Amino acid sequence: MKEYFLEELLQIKNGRDHKHLSEGNIPVFGSGGIMRYGNQAIYNDESILLPRKGSLTNIQFVNKPFWTVDTIYYTVINKEKANPLYLYHYLKQLDLSYLNSGTGVPSMTFGAYYQVKVNLPSLDIQKKIAKVLSDLEAKIEVNNRINNELEAIAKTLYDYWFVQFDFPDSNGKPYKNSGGKMVWNEELKREIPENWKVKIVDDLLAKELTTTKIPSSEILEEGLIPVVDQSTNYIKGFTNDKTALIKAEKARIVFGDHTRILKLINFDFARGADGTQVLLSNNEKMPQHLFYHCLLKIDLSNYGYARHFKFLKDSTIIVPSKKIAIQFEKLVSSFYGKIKANIFQNQELASLRDWLLPMLMNGQVTVGGYEVEDDNELGMVAESSGNYQLNLTDKEKKIRRKMLATYIINQSLNDISFGKTKFEKLLHLIECHIVKGDYNQRYSIQAAGPYDGGFTKVFWNEVTKAKWFKIVEFGMLKRIMPAENHSKSLADYGYLSDDLKLMINDFIGEFKNTNYERPEIVSTLYAVWNNRIIRNEIITDELLKKDFLEWDTQKARYKDRLDKALEWMRENAIIPDGWGNEIRRAKK
Repeated sequence: MKEYFLEELLQIKNGRDHKHLSEGNIPVFGSGGIMRYGNQAIYNDESILLPRKGSLTNIQFVNKPFWTVDTIYYTVINKEKANPLYLYHYLKQLDLSYLNSGTGVPSMTFGAYYQVKVNLPSLDIQKKIAKVLSDLEAKIEVNNRINNELEAIAKTLYDYWFVQFDFPDSNGKPYKNSGGKMVWNEELKREIPENWKVKIVDDLLAKELTTTKIPSSEILEEGLIPVVDQSTNYIKGFTNDKTALIKAEKARIVFGDHTRILKLINFDFARGADGTQVLLSNNEKMPQHLFYHCLLKIDLSNYGYARHFKFLKDSTIIVPSKKIAIQFEKLVSSFYGKIKANIFQNQELASLRDWLLPMLMNGQVTVGGYEVEDDNELGMVAESSGNYQLNLTDKEKKIRRKMLATYIINQSLNDISFGKTKFEKLLHLIECHIVKGDYNQRYSIQAAGPYDGGFTKVFWNEVTKAKWFKIVEFGMLKRIMPAENHSKSLADYGYLSDDLKLMINDFIGEFKNTNYERPEIVSTLYAVWNNRIIRNEIITDELLKKDFLEWDTQKARYKDRLDKALEWMRENAIIPDGWGNEIRRAKK
């Protein structure tokens, strides 16, 4: 370790007024975070943003062009001495409140920051630690992007169905554009579909059970029950107070009385005390996900700083037919199931990062093994990345396949039903349907479906020996859990592109929190279907079901589920194209 004054590691620069900026896509930062987006950048390189006034604890990091206002400094970092991301995390660990020079509003000066003492390891070690942290944060960011995209899809679907009224009619065609009957509504001063109603929000609200509200001062960083309040944070923190628990058999809508923020909550939670309203529909024609999107459309921006709930309750919304409401609910609820899974995975990743961070900084945990060169550590040599169709050596194929298998596990650790059988079937489907890379796969017919024992047995032996993962038995389920050295499994060395990760994550999401039976059924149907394509044989549903039942005598228990499974595969475009080798019985 070497000690520096902060002035040796960076130059502090003043922010500037932003009012002259036109709208654009460049973030404008204040001491509280992003304020707006403008059309110019004040700086284009990696930078640590240091508060000048206001919230002095909110040190921020940015790695793309940005603008800062005069309540926050930006920095030019000496990259010959400090890795920007490492230095950011180091400074985040410090309590700098004693440097406050303001008598009223908290404030900081150049001189106060410059005299902060910083102990840094070698630049190489800084980079390795920053890589561990950036891998975790990159996964969090991918999950956030997926959630934003799913939310946008749901909003678009709502607009088509309930603003443009082009929901599917009895023939599956857009209702209004296909001549569906519209009637004038005097209250809305517009036409709406025949037999649809208009109601006041207050008339649709069910009475929520009374539970304990958690004040901001009592919210914990860790605990049993997530706390949801009216802040911009989806989950503000946690509580252990079981009298505060709201069971979410039905999703709830949380509304911020001051902030006007709406959140759809589809997991058990506790409510924050200040200005948090919990909303539940009393009408079967207004299920919760539809209710949420209807409320999002209500404009409450004209009431200034006020208690907005009274205005929300007095607003009117359109209530559709029960059939259309249920159709929308069924479609959209699956999106929010994926969003929930990503939110909780991000919580786990953030907890892992925050647990690792101080130990990495003070040397309790080293990163010397992060770039592994020993084959006992899965042979994950940090070679240059390429696409999956390169002419790879057998060793390179083995490395890439293990990286893929490890990635699948890490994306599934928050799935309470994730065990060895489910992993093996997901690996088969992802390799053959998404990745389509020749990794010397040798799948054969086994009772539970396609199985590559030559790879799987070696893989489990290596990852359990390296203490990346462990198998914990919960009754019949052999659940996969992180082990002591789990953090070493998080590197992928660029073998998996961001686009490929998104596809894999989305695919895994289709099977989240279902037991092993769905992936077993789909994996086996996929295999017999693909076998027929490879053999150039006739394909009908009856023949596919026949091949499935002849795969193994144990498959008979799924006989009544095959029609729905084939329909589901087609709806989700999980259809083979003949890629790979025919799967046969293993030679005895």
